[in-house]
Order: sequence, then structure tokens, then C-alpha cells
Amino acid sequence: LTNYFTAQRRELEHFHYYLCRQLKGGGMEIYMRYSWIDEYLLAKNGVTKDHKKEWNWIRYQIGGKMFAAICLNEQNEPYYINLKLDPEEGAFLRTQYKDIIPGYYCNKVHWNSVNPDGEVPDDLLKDLLDKSYQLVFAGLSKKQQREILKTAG
Repeated sequence: LTNYFTAQRRELEHFHYYLCRQLKGGGMEIYMRYSWIDEYLLAKNGVTKDHKKEWNWIRYQIGGKMFAAICLNEQNEPYYINLKLDPEEGAFLRTQYKDIIPGYYCNKVHWNSVNPDGEVPDDLLKDLLDKSYQLVFAGLSKKQQREILKTAG
């Protein structure tokens, strides 16, 4: 019975992937399984987004420091979602999920890359993105932190 429900859930996830996988980024339409990611990250306090054309990355920043990125290929298709994690947690997760690897084009101790069409559960990816945000926020000066929290109201 458990296998049946697991198969049904996967089927629904793939159906969802094909129906509503749009993510708008910098005037481009980007398709991937985690269609909610842009809205989710921009809802966080103090987050800004830009498109680094030289790398073809959509970067999410807080206080001018990147905490997440969607790496795009030449066809503007996502091939990685980069995020920062505690080194021990990142190393552990890489052993648990084939779709989490050391950070692409980043410090491989602190950064991790997630396959944008992989099998990492949405709830886990949201948790990892939250942790990445918190790590970078904690590294900001106290003044920057106060300003971000003040604008959150």
C-alpha cells in the first residue's frame, strides 16, 4: 500500500511539474519542477533578485550577499539551484539525496547545488532555502540586520 501511495504522489508531482512549472525571472520564463521558488524567496524580508548575465544566474540576495541562485544554461533552462548550508548538514544531505551535490561554481564546503528537476521534496528544499537565508542574514552586520528587520515592520 505504501508503494502505491508513493507512486501516486510521484505521478501527481510530475503532473504538477508539467502544468504549473513557470517561474518568471528577469523578464525570462523559466521552467522547472519547483515553480514556487521565486515567489517563496522574494517573500522573505529584505530579499532582492537580479540576473547576473555573465554567469546566466538568477541570484537572490539579502544585504547584497547571495544566499540562493538558479543557474541557467544557454537556453535559459535551470540546471542547478545553489544554496548555502552548514558544512556538516550539506555533507550529510549529499549522502542522502543524489540530487544534492557540492556547490556548482561555488565553495564546495559551504555551498550545495540541487537538481531543479530532481527528487528533493518541496518541504525539504524550502527548509534548506530558509537555512541558507538565515546563515547569510546572520553574517550581516548588526546594523544591516536591524535595517532589514525594521523594514519588515
